[in-house]
Amino acid sequence: MTHPFRRLAAALALALAGAAALVGPLLATPAGAHEGPGILVVESDTPTGTSHRYVIRLTWENDGHPAARTTTINLTPMAPDGAAQTPVPMTAVDDDGRFEATVDLAQPGAWKVRFTALNPSANVEVDVEVAPPTTTTAPTTTTTTEPPVITEPADEVDTEEASATQDDPGSDSTSGGGPIVIGVLVVIAVAAGAALAVAYRSKKGGPTDEPPSGTADEEI
Repeated sequence: MTHPFRRLAAALALALAGAAALVGPLLATPAGAHEGPGILVVESDTPTGTSHRYVIRLTWENDGHPAARTTTINLTPMAPDGAAQTPVPMTAVDDDGRFEATVDLAQPGAWKVRFTALNPSANVEVDVEVAPPTTTTAPTTTTTTEPPVITEPADEVDTEEASATQDDPGSDSTSGGGPIVIGVLVVIAVAAGAALAVAYRSKKGGPTDEPPSGTADEEI
């Protein structure tokens, strides 16, 4: 009776061993595929002003499978003076191992951006040169203001010139009366001389050239 049981037990043992030989590699393959370091590649850097948007791809080194969406990846900017800034966590973009994050690099100079992944583990550092902002200076313009030119009407100008000529004592109208005044003065001087001569003769009692008043009346 013992022989049949022994044979049955041996057959079961062989069956279990065969099943384990077949299933064992299948169970061990996923665990082996996700072991070891990863490969992190920076696929793009898109600057907008002082901000930079980075997209990276993380895969397993041994089989090339993409990292899971839950993988922890941090982006850490390093300022030009070497000071590490606050790490920025990256978020999954798709199921092919891509992640993205946006960081502000406001200070001009040579920056470094470090990417650190935990599962699989990977570290990559890239250099970024931030140029100083450009300023545009408007050209300087000089405006010259000239005084207005006032043009007087022709009639007004002629009237002012005529008035100035009449008011000027040395003008031709005044100088034209000079001979008349001189002639009047000469006549007055001659008359005064004649009057003085008559007066003098009358004082001496001498005859005068004028006829007596009585004789003239008789003759008339």
